[in-house]
Amino acid sequence: MKKRSRRDSSKSQGGISVKRLEDFFSEAEVKELDEDTELWETGKLGNSAKHAVRISEGEDKAIDDSLGLQAVTMRLQKELVEQLKLLAKKEGLGYQPYIRQLLTKHVSSINSLPKIRKTA
Repeated sequence: MKKRSRRDSSKSQGGISVKRLEDFFSEAEVKELDEDTELWETGKLGNSAKHAVRISEGEDKAIDDSLGLQAVTMRLQKELVEQLKLLAKKEGLGYQPYIRQLLTKHVSSINSLPKIRKTA
């Protein structure tokens, strides 16, 4: 089975605009990034204390604010988390971004439905 990369994503996924690497980098740069990705995923890069430095709370907050993110904590069934990790891996994503994508798509689909008036 061919490994799917983020570049394979379409421009729009469930109302979410998705940019491809080619939108930002030249073909040669994309190839180099793909080669680096393999090194990162196998732990040949970034697997040292040098790369495990925690950013400051201020930097963390600035990143979240710039991306419009808010940290949440929830408890999920272990089996559900394992299934989400498998599905995320198939999509070439980490499981937390994958969950964020699922929730965003779900809310977008509900918001696009006609509103039903409740009657008393």
